Amino acid sequence: MDAMSFRKARTRTLIQVGGLVEKAGLLQALNIQLGDDLQQNSECFENTAILMGALIDACKALHTNDRHAQKILWAEVGKKMLKQRDKT
Repeated sequence: MDAMSFRKARTRTLIQVGGLVEKAGLLQALNIQLGDDLQQNSECFENTAILMGALIDACKALHTNDRHAQKILWAEVGKKMLKQRDKT
């Protein structure tokens, strides 16, 4: 894969991950508005830090002895939400 193809694929994946964060309700729960500049807007700093902390905790959970059980639990919750969203 050349550098341009890699950049396009990486960008597509990052956009899709951002979409999942939105679908999960994290933006709404943290009062992060679409269009907010999370890096430059100092008013967004606290909510950005909370989101980052939550993602770090999720990552840590995947590095524990119970990671398999955690993955199963998260998969069930995620599948249920994705199926509900597909119906609407």
